[in-house]
Amino acid sequence: MMWHRRGLNRYLLLRLGVLAAAVVFASSALAGAQEKQPAAQPITDHAHLATDALPFAPGEQLTYRLLWWGLPAGKAVTKVSETNEHNGHLVWKITSTATSSEVVDIIYKVRDQVVSLFDPALRAPWYYEINQREGRYRAKRTITFDQEAGRATYVKNENPPQIKVIPTGAQDAISVLYYFRALKVEPGMTVTIPTLPGKKLHHVKVDVLRRETIILPDLGRIATLVVQPHMEFTGIFRKAGSVFVWLTDDERKIPVRMKTAIIFGKVTADLVEGRGCRKAPKRPGEKKLPPGEVCKS
Repeated sequence: MMWHRRGLNRYLLLRLGVLAAAVVFASSALAGAQEKQPAAQPITDHAHLATDALPFAPGEQLTYRLLWWGLPAGKAVTKVSETNEHNGHLVWKITSTATSSEVVDIIYKVRDQVVSLFDPALRAPWYYEINQREGRYRAKRTITFDQEAGRATYVKNENPPQIKVIPTGAQDAISVLYYFRALKVEPGMTVTIPTLPGKKLHHVKVDVLRRETIILPDLGRIATLVVQPHMEFTGIFRKAGSVFVWLTDDERKIPVRMKTAIIFGKVTADLVEGRGCRKAPKRPGEKKLPPGEVCKS
C-alpha cells in the first residue's frame, strides 16, 4: 500500500508539471462526450510551428487547486524565475511544487518540488531535479542535459550516474509543457516531443482535440484549447485514463485545467490564480480577445 500511495503522489506531481499535474475523464466517459477528430500524422519537426517569442517569461506564477473525487487534496504552484547562468548558458528557472492539504497530511504528507533550468534561446533544458518528500519516503533525482553532445546524465540519490542518449532539444517532465506552449497548433494536429522525465526517453505524443469554452470556479468563463498528451507509464498506471489539459485559446496557452482518471479515482487541477503572465495579443481580424483573462498583471 505504501508503494501505491507513493506512486500516486509522484504521478500527480509529474503530470501537473508536464505535465505536467493533470486530470482526466475516464476513457469510457470521454468516448461519448468528445467529437471524433480526423487522424493526424504526428509532427516531429517543430521549426515551422515555433512562435517568434516565448509566450511566458520570468515572473509568471500559476496556482492550482488539486481535487480528488471533488475533495480538496492540495495545492500546486508553477513559476518561472529570473534569468540565471548555468554552465555558461543563460537559463530560466522553472519550479513546480506540490503540497498536500491538511486533511491529506494526516494520511500521507506530500511536499514535492521539481526544478528545470530552461534555456529560452535553445528552448530546451540543461538541468532537471525532483525532490520528493512523501510520507516517510525521501528521494532525489537529477538529470544533467548535454544538448550539444546529445546525451544526459541521470542520477538517483547516491547511486552511480547513468548516461542516456537523447536527441538535441529533448525536454524534461516540466519543460515539455512550456515547450508545447510555444508551438502554433490547431485542432486536428498531433505533435510528438522527445522527453526524458527519468531514466527512460519517451516520445510524448500530444493530440490537439478541440476548442471549448469552460467555466472555472475562481476565474469564470474561459475560451480554451483542449489537448491530450499521451504519457507512457508502467505498473499501477498502465491502465489509467489519459490526461486532458485545457489551455487558454490564445498565444500564451496557459494551462487552466487538467484532469486524469486513475485506478484510485478522478483527480482535477484547476487554476485559481495567475500572476505575471504576458498579455495576450489579438489575432489578425479579431475585434476582441476570447473570453477570460486568467492572470493578474
